Amino acid sequence: MLQTEEMHYLQQHFRLTQKSSMDHLETVKALDLFEPKKCESYLNHLTKVLDFPSLQVAASQLSKRYAYMVVLPVLFSMSVWNKGLMMKADHCFIEPDWKADRWMPRLRLESGLTSNIEGEREVWRDRLIQELFAENITRVWHTLTLVTRVPLSTLWENTAIYIFWLYEEKIKDFDNHTRQRANADLQYLIHAASPRLFGEAQNPLKKFDSPKTYVIDEDSYIRIRQTCCLYYQTHILGTCCKSCPRKVKKNKAIPQI
Repeated sequence: MLQTEEMHYLQQHFRLTQKSSMDHLETVKALDLFEPKKCESYLNHLTKVLDFPSLQVAASQLSKRYAYMVVLPVLFSMSVWNKGLMMKADHCFIEPDWKADRWMPRLRLESGLTSNIEGEREVWRDRLIQELFAENITRVWHTLTLVTRVPLSTLWENTAIYIFWLYEEKIKDFDNHTRQRANADLQYLIHAASPRLFGEAQNPLKKFDSPKTYVIDEDSYIRIRQTCCLYYQTHILGTCCKSCPRKVKKNKAIPQI
């Protein structure tokens, strides 16, 4: 089991919650996202409430929230605490929440159960990755693509950007031993993990491990996206993400040496 302070950390940093929303019409079971008709109904609701221009935009923005709430707590717990947070879809509920005027849902996890390392850590890690991706994330992504025709590559890059952020930024201030273990986990996940752990024909994250480039307008090194997440279509001014390929011009980016 997670300690109280550990669960509090996940709630504070990765938008988990143990509270049910009072607005039951807005709450959706993660399992519903496996079913095309129920998934489409939820996307239609989001499109209306959030004034999205299309179901594709709704699907991409939902995938970003879902990846943040589902993927990051599992990988963080695995790499930092050596605890296997059980993120089974039948335990997950998306609860509505807002930060000012931004839609920032939370994930209610009915069980805070964890799996302990038994035997080799690598075998235990594979079980966690398969449960997280093949049995949850991948099934949601395929339903979103089926319902809206949003490119599957966009949904996987939406996932990858948060994974890189987690390991490169969120875990960088932990002790050296934890950082080494976390980096080994990242390299395995991106480059060596079997496609079967993702329920895909090939590792869907590997191709997004591109070098960072120095973007003059941002005055920082950024891993420029290969796909557009369609965020610019949610904003009246057409504002893009800072790593958007639509925004970053070749003459404004200098490859990192």
